[in-house]
Amino acid sequence: MITSEQHGESGSPDRTRLRIRFTKCGDVRWISHRDLARVWERLLRRAGLQLAFSQGFHPKPRISFPSALALGIEALDEVVELEVLGIVELESIDAVLRREMPTGMELLELHALSTSLGKAKVLGASYRIAHGLPEQLADDETSPTPHVSSI
Repeated sequence: MITSEQHGESGSPDRTRLRIRFTKCGDVRWISHRDLARVWERLLRRAGLQLAFSQGFHPKPRISFPSALALGIEALDEVVELEVLGIVELESIDAVLRREMPTGMELLELHALSTSLGKAKVLGASYRIAHGLPEQLADDETSPTPHVSSI
């Protein structure tokens, strides 16, 4: 169990900061960055957690991604940091998030952070690029010019 003294802000001891590592593969890769933030809002709501919101005239949920993926890019190790209200039990949140995640997303790790730590920063990234046509596009019937030897 996380205590508010360990993970709360000095002005508001009833907040817990979480860092979640996850994958985003398959059809979920077509979800935009902003929609992915909304997916996390819904996941947390289903887990029974209340997101903390920023202060000011137009409050926004306290969700941040160290890097934004371009549309269509799969991710094998993405990070989201968020702040929730209250004291949380990581084991129960972990189980609910794993159960509620859409197909193509998988929870890798869930950690509570001290609010005195800075936000995560990307120090590097590696990419794996596949080339060539998938088998279903490589056959003659789907070719843009079937049965033509030259153009």
